[in-house]
Amino acid sequence: ADLQAAYLDWLQRVHSRLELRGIRVHGQLPTVPLDRVFVALKGERTESSEIAASRVLLEEELRALEQDPRWHTLSDVERRLMRTRWIAHHPYMPSLLERDRPAVLAERKVEVLNLAEAFRKYRWLVILGDPGSGKTTLARWLALHLAQAYARGEARVKVRAAHVDPAAPDPEALIDLGAARFPVLVRVADFAEALAKQPNLTLIEYLGHHPWQGEKPTYGRNHPRQGEPLSPTDLNALIRARLREGKAVILLDGLDELTERSSREAVVRAVEAFIRDCISTPAGLNPLDDLPQPWRWEAERETPAESGGNQIVITSRIANYHLYPLNGRLTHVTIEPMGRAAIDRFCERWTLAVHQLTARPDESESEIENRARQEAESLQRAIHDPNRPGIAEMASNPLLLTILALVHHNTQARLPEQRIRLYQIAVENLVEVWRDTGLREDEVINILAPVAAHIHTRYATGLIPELELKNLLREPLARARGLDAQHLPPNFETEVVEPFLRTVRDQVGLLAARGDEYYGFLHLTFQEYFAARYLAGDPTQAIERIVAQRDDPRWREPILLALGFLALNQESAARERLLTHLLETSDPLADLLPRNALLVASALPEFVEMPHRIVEQVTRRLLIAYADREGIGRFEHLREQIERALARLR
Repeated sequence: ADLQAAYLDWLQRVHSRLELRGIRVHGQLPTVPLDRVFVALKGERTESSEIAASRVLLEEELRALEQDPRWHTLSDVERRLMRTRWIAHHPYMPSLLERDRPAVLAERKVEVLNLAEAFRKYRWLVILGDPGSGKTTLARWLALHLAQAYARGEARVKVRAAHVDPAAPDPEALIDLGAARFPVLVRVADFAEALAKQPNLTLIEYLGHHPWQGEKPTYGRNHPRQGEPLSPTDLNALIRARLREGKAVILLDGLDELTERSSREAVVRAVEAFIRDCISTPAGLNPLDDLPQPWRWEAERETPAESGGNQIVITSRIANYHLYPLNGRLTHVTIEPMGRAAIDRFCERWTLAVHQLTARPDESESEIENRARQEAESLQRAIHDPNRPGIAEMASNPLLLTILALVHHNTQARLPEQRIRLYQIAVENLVEVWRDTGLREDEVINILAPVAAHIHTRYATGLIPELELKNLLREPLARARGLDAQHLPPNFETEVVEPFLRTVRDQVGLLAARGDEYYGFLHLTFQEYFAARYLAGDPTQAIERIVAQRDDPRWREPILLALGFLALNQESAARERLLTHLLETSDPLADLLPRNALLVASALPEFVEMPHRIVEQVTRRLLIAYADREGIGRFEHLREQIERALARLR
């Protein structure tokens, strides 16, 4: 009993608070109660049979690739690079547009449910989501509430309705999550590290030896043995006992966060073995059993909320999971973008938490709440502004919503009008830790901008193979250090490229590992921002670069952002010369469509002030085209396009 109480106390200490990056109180990064800022997420349910069928199809196509006669002439490194490039291009991977801008696609008919509801219903639950989508926060929140209920000896786990549904009519009403059971939260990467050292180690043998972010379970401050580590052997025995009693919930976070393909396969097999041995329904049904009549599978009738029993929740990023999925009849739920109710709820909770942390000692609670409410309402108006859809797209990701809230707070409760300035400040908030790399921010922009342009040109999925990414990083990193890229020291990759990639991935978060040997930007917004910085990097070449990409619809947003960046960083005369150059650039289709004029008109919202003479030139060209009834004026959709452009110039 003493060991159990100490372990549950440690879980609550570790998972009850979140660090608020970007806000400092007395020179320190403060923390806030997790419950205070946690917002319910929703997910789209996918049948396990769909996952399995997709995996079979992918394997068949990979085998066909490897049967190509040219395959046998390649070295192992070349084969690995070809394989990863093929997968990164494959339509099986969701496109960036599908992931980050679902509103532009046709509406899909899917089963969407709250993730807390999914926890109530499904005993074997896999939660898939991209970086920053809230997977780890959800796992920590579940561990916290399970630990609190079990420590208090309560029969059921009950949480506020707002944590299950942000649109709940009574946010303070209590919702039953099911029987109180003993939680065990494990980072899969920690288990993989232990497995690499002990190849025969099973998951059940490892439980109890697991840390969290490097911290092992210890006795709390109210215990005579304060600060001493709990016995891993005794803790393992305790977890085994709870599993035998059917009173355990195992939470495995980050199934995808493994660097080696062999370790991923070994971990997946180890997790499957654990499910087979330890996670069955009270009636004995197991998702890995071979059933003679699989259509009679009735495990979902024995929901964990109603019948109790052991349960497992596994989180993973989307891309890598589909390459190495778990077998069996597991339920898969992919996290959906945050909806309006969830966004508004987060704004209210986040601003209140920040103002409570930063309040003066003489401020009353009502004064603090009033200031927080005003800031939350201002943030909500900015996010839902119909004239700025890009902000709402960012806000649908919990991590990016946090960054938006931070930018809004740090800029006196208003977001910059120009997107380029907003994205610039958002990136600055992410890159505090770039100081640790020894590089200045402008150097890092110069390093990541060509990478973004390369990905934007070549990979609709937004995924780039790791080997290709490292090759792209070599030259700009060498240049930033004043080295000749053709004559680099042998250890340049291990001493410079890999540490830089690790910092940007693990600490900054702009580039994220999205699967086995793949990387991608955290969000399409950031890829477009850095691609824009590439276009605008050299003002003497900017127009040529912009015109070269003018006909590609995927480059429209980076081009508009690039024009905004150039306008923001140039004096009025230089800005006018730039736009005049763009308007006068040769266009073989100018007689059919005034594309340069339409492009400048579309960029108007990105400018603080458009030069009057440029407005006059653009207006004249558009009106001439509009009045040409024998030419472009004959086509209704082109006339409408010009009408919209003219409306922006009013």
